[in-house]
Amino acid sequence: MKKFVCMMLVVLLVCLSAAALAEAKVDQSVIDSFGDTWVGEGDGHYAAEIWYEDGAFHCRGTRHISVDEGYSFEFERCTYDAEAGALVCEGGVLRHELRGEADGKIASEDVATGFGATLTVDEKHHLHWTGSGDALPDLEYASLDEVGEESWYDTHDDGGDDDDESAANSAGDAFVGDWMCERASIYIDEDDNVYNVHITWGSSAFERAVWDYTCALDPATGALTGVGKESTETYNDNGELVSTEVVYTDGAATFTIDGDALLWNDAKENVAEGMRFERVEPEGDAEQD
Repeated sequence: MKKFVCMMLVVLLVCLSAAALAEAKVDQSVIDSFGDTWVGEGDGHYAAEIWYEDGAFHCRGTRHISVDEGYSFEFERCTYDAEAGALVCEGGVLRHELRGEADGKIASEDVATGFGATLTVDEKHHLHWTGSGDALPDLEYASLDEVGEESWYDTHDDGGDDDDESAANSAGDAFVGDWMCERASIYIDEDDNVYNVHITWGSSAFERAVWDYTCALDPATGALTGVGKESTETYNDNGELVSTEVVYTDGAATFTIDGDALLWNDAKENVAEGMRFERVEPEGDAEQD
């Protein structure tokens, strides 16, 4: 009798596990639809990253206020509701991050917990965020790859004219180029108002840290804000790359111009505290000046 009961329990567990796996399976089209880096303009500049890993969706993001202040948020779990065509996120945590005037260090404080969000993607590949109450506003996001494209700005016309757009482009042009501080270098280029930031920082002849951010220009502050990843690259004695290890993929960052220097505010680890990057002029330009 005991053996029969044990066998029945095993069968039941197997059935439950199979059912759970069936429920957890998500079509690749759904993963491709939600999996992206998203940006939105509300009371501050918002950025959110959604990805699918280990059989589950994940969502984290930031709200930029200034170079010294911002918020970060993340959810404990996100589940796809096939009937509603929505991603339902639960267990949200919102943190307020503020740089101290005296020591320059970033202090973090949880200001909201336990909230949720309901996310849907429309036919224009815009993300609609609802249901977070006072923690995060109901907001429409665009894929970061689309920021600056006509299909996005036509639905967010603020009544500006071509002069406003030219001024924004000029502000963004100030970031483009090569920058250096000690052993760290930054290269920024622009494509259709999307700013790609590539940072390398050598710790030895055989290892270096690499950051890659995709950013957008915040017209209100004149800063570049975005989300990216850090990797560690290892080289052999011949200078050949032998391995790349991803450290994280959800790092938020802000880049600002202070006089002639570029400032990098890394909200994930604050590795660039106190650093001022100087522009590196292309060879030949100095001789022409």
